[in-house]
Amino acid sequence: MIVLALLGLLTALAVPNLQRLFASVSTSTERQHILDQFEALGREALANGRAYVVFSEAPDADTAAGYADFEPRPIDLPDAWRFRLDRPLVVRANGFCRGGELTLIHQGAPVLRATLAPPYCRVEFDGRS
Repeated sequence: MIVLALLGLLTALAVPNLQRLFASVSTSTERQHILDQFEALGREALANGRAYVVFSEAPDADTAAGYADFEPRPIDLPDAWRFRLDRPLVVRANGFCRGGELTLIHQGAPVLRATLAPPYCRVEFDGRS
């Protein structure tokens, strides 16, 4: 009986920690998937011979007209994720990325700020979170 009580107590202590661990790993995996998409933009543009533009939110008609030579490139975001760019991210057909500041937002994780460094949109972290 004592052994069963101890096993019940250990289970009660371990299960919530395992759930938090799973959620943390899941969030980290989703974050890395988003960052990988940004880093792959230059290679994708070069391979496809297309120029891309990424917007944080749907652009108005005037903004979209300013990027008429670029194909809008959506970023696949898992639920509960958002991103902001300091300006539309431009990637030319030769793979050159203009660069910019990226902010990733998840409702259960700290805000992540990164720089998309030219010429290939390499993700660099500036130490702020």
